Amino acid sequence: MALIKEDYGLIYNDDGSLCVTVRDDDVPFDGVKSFAVEEGTENLFSDNFLYINSSFEMSANDPTGKFKNVIKVNPVAESVYLLKDINVIPGESYSGQVWCYVSEDFDGAGAIGMLNERDLNALDLIYDKSKKGTWQLLKKENVIATSNYSSIARLLLYVYSGFSTGYVLFKNQQVEKKPFATSFVDGSRPEGKFEIPNNNYIENRRMMNNVISFWFKVPLIFSDEQNVSASTSTYSIVTNQTHGYLYNVSYGFDFGIPKYPQSGQELAFNISTGINARDLHFINDQNYFDRWVYAVIIKYEENDIEYYSLYLDGIKKVTDSVGNVASRYGDNYEKLLFNGHNSTYHALRSNLISNLFIGEYKDKNGNVIWTDEYIQEVYEAKKPFNTNL
Repeated sequence: MALIKEDYGLIYNDDGSLCVTVRDDDVPFDGVKSFAVEEGTENLFSDNFLYINSSFEMSANDPTGKFKNVIKVNPVAESVYLLKDINVIPGESYSGQVWCYVSEDFDGAGAIGMLNERDLNALDLIYDKSKKGTWQLLKKENVIATSNYSSIARLLLYVYSGFSTGYVLFKNQQVEKKPFATSFVDGSRPEGKFEIPNNNYIENRRMMNNVISFWFKVPLIFSDEQNVSASTSTYSIVTNQTHGYLYNVSYGFDFGIPKYPQSGQELAFNISTGINARDLHFINDQNYFDRWVYAVIIKYEENDIEYYSLYLDGIKKVTDSVGNVASRYGDNYEKLLFNGHNSTYHALRSNLISNLFIGEYKDKNGNVIWTDEYIQEVYEAKKPFNTNL
């Protein structure tokens, strides 16, 4: 099996698994990159264009050096565009995005960007020409489709009015049937999955006395804004988890919206307690959406009892016992899984993860390394783990 990486950062195995996208445009702090474990999606605006004006170079070298190849629009005497018609479902949500660059010497007077002329009328993305000479990610989410034109939306990349000097660049235009935008894909991609095989460095193959630390970012969509409330609750469900994943974390490792939430759209951490049981912890706080959050999950034992703790932004949110250690030595986990959600209970999202660290909770002498104070120190430092605090 081999890894394949596309020019736009999508990484996957040649069997279609391990689908993540490397991102450098959205990170928690300098010095790190992030990756998105993606929902499956189809880019409805990536190819098979109905019309392309001759002034569009569809695979030009990028004069700015940001991308390898770009769509380049050269000087022209009139308004120009490329377009594609797509079928939409009335009442459903769609999102669009495109990278756009206008050179500093551009002298045109009209608008530039992505436009829809028909049944996605609100999907208008316009470049801010007061900031010429910069790449801008134009994005609009949760646009509701209509049926005024037989449910056919007409998508355009356009430059209104002619220009005699300068140029316009477009890259990674995407429209998808989702209420939020995901990472670009040329065509389509399957549902993402990121997993780390269980190796000998994990004590007893059970991750006992270990810590997993990472930053994550969960997109906020319209329904969350209305339904998130401030409370915390815990309950358990039983599933046939045949691989015995160490942690299945909904909005942590296994990010997703609970399909049967207790109170609207909660932020839920789903932490495995064994092969056939998992504990769901709902942190119903809108403050954890749409921003970078630091998470630490610790699994340890004290007095022959197995425990785990969850920290968010340096603050302990949950500590719970799992059970007697002696009765659980058979729980040998095959892998550490990110975003391998259970479709019965979770709806996957394209969430960003950064600065992942897996290490020991205690040193060789049994002294706790990851104390409450140390976790707070790591959170406040906001530095990559390959540097000193």
